[in-house]
Amino acid sequence: MPQNFIATFVYQLPFGRGRQWLSNSSRATDLLLGGWQLSSITILQSGQPLSFGISNDNLNSGFSNRADLACRSINKIGRTSEWFDTTCLTTPPQYQLGNSGVGKVLGPSYRNADASLSKSVKIRERMTASFQVDAFNLTNTPHYSNPNTTCCTAQNPSFGQITGTHGTPREIQLGGHFTF
Repeated sequence: MPQNFIATFVYQLPFGRGRQWLSNSSRATDLLLGGWQLSSITILQSGQPLSFGISNDNLNSGFSNRADLACRSINKIGRTSEWFDTTCLTTPPQYQLGNSGVGKVLGPSYRNADASLSKSVKIRERMTASFQVDAFNLTNTPHYSNPNTTCCTAQNPSFGQITGTHGTPREIQLGGHFTF
């Protein structure tokens, strides 16, 4: 990954007894609104460097070969139906190594935020109830897989297309436990 950013935080919300707001609230209000904690993990990553291969063994060596560049650079288009300009890549001539290299185009970036809202309530000296709401992929951002990089369009009609995702869509879970 060329760039990778991960940030986390835990924030005690300022509501309820002994806090900035609602500090003189009733026991019922404090049970409902006080003592909540918000936390999050956010990940932002650039796409992975792509390498372009061909679908046949034109070297007659038993190993795969790289595609040939037909343009000075490969333009990133950025649509799932066409992630990059596929006309810039061709099959190299028989018994010749391809020159496309790695990292001429990056795959899709990854952006994800998970969040949690939790609270613990002391009922008696040895009794505590805890509640938690977790949201995974809070923004419901699709996490696209890398595009098909096996050249070329005549042999592979899905060349340059993204046909899948990884990870899950938004998930929300509720939890609670009672300690005594």
